Amino acid sequence: MTELRSTEELGNLTKEELIMNVIQLENEIQKLEAQLNSKKTGRKQLLFEIMSDYEHYELKQLSKLMSEKCGKPINSKNISSLLTYLRTDGHPICTDHLGKKFLLSE
Repeated sequence: MTELRSTEELGNLTKEELIMNVIQLENEIQKLEAQLNSKKTGRKQLLFEIMSDYEHYELKQLSKLMSEKCGKPINSKNISSLLTYLRTDGHPICTDHLGKKFLLSE
């Protein structure tokens, strides 16, 4: 990560050095934005991939599968929220008569 400098230090830099600093900071911002975007969509995409086999799952099953794949505990409430986001994105998530969730095949 680029070191932050005081105004006094920046005043002693040449124009070329200042330009290089700006370019480095812009590159770091782009990397951080890419990391942020990948983290935002990671769990939702992972849940979609799990459900793409068109099997019927209980929330607890999905929670266990997601926790194993992510390496972090994910509870049923989080799964329910992710399913809502998938529905909002236009994916046909349904519930069968036993309360199991599934992706409707098109």
